[in-house]
Amino acid sequence: MIEAVLEKIDNMLKRANFETFILDSFSNKKTKFCFDLLVKKNDLVFSVKIFSNIDNLNADIINDIKSLSLLLKSKPLLIGIKNRYH
Repeated sequence: MIEAVLEKIDNMLKRANFETFILDSFSNKKTKFCFDLLVKKNDLVFSVKIFSNIDNLNADIINDIKSLSLLLKSKPLLIGIKNRYH
């Protein structure tokens, strides 16, 4: 499910002339990363994370995302496929 959404987002951003890098594309094994996709266009950099259920976010995950975003000088973009109501 996440892979299909990630592919759609990647294609959409590429059509808008963003450079994209999917973080698990270089590995055959299933590796967990803090972000799923890094996106750049000019001086804009986004770190994209997709959650199958956005309600799974907790303080530790949010703090990790904030820390890495500061380090990369990027803006975090969190996408939830569903929540507890859907």
